[in-house]
Amino acid sequence: MGEDMTEKALIERDSKRDLGAELLESIRQMKAGQKGAVHQVAVSEVVEERQKAGSSQRQ
Repeated sequence: MGEDMTEKALIERDSKRDLGAELLESIRQMKAGQKGAVHQVAVSEVVEERQKAGSSQRQ
């Protein structure tokens, strides 16, 4: 992963994937309580306050 692949290489790789089987396996793992990668996104104080107030940036 993380490698730079050409468009052609990506298409070739993805043509061999069984997305249905991958999704089903992911669902089974989630139901079993297994976690994959967990990501935390830093939120600025401004965004945090907006969320608490229930408003959007446009308001």
